[in-house]
Amino acid sequence: DETSIVLTLHPELVEMDKAFDKTVLMPTVRIYSRKISAKIYDRGLTGSASKADERKGKLWFETMISDIIKIIDETLKYLRDMDEG
Repeated sequence: DETSIVLTLHPELVEMDKAFDKTVLMPTVRIYSRKISAKIYDRGLTGSASKADERKGKLWFETMISDIIKIIDETLKYLRDMDEG
């Protein structure tokens, strides 16, 4: 998903010929361990970078912006309601 977003915003930074996929079964226990992290993120990432495309990136980016706008609107409404109350 991150690769798709970068393809949308700065395609010149992405070298799709170097993209690779790495899916990992995450441990069910959620504790931090350098050994586990080193094993899971041995190449610095997980996911399916080879499936990235600008269409998905645009959708992700627009969704994130929409969510941020909603959070800001809700916060402003809360602050206005506090001032009136």
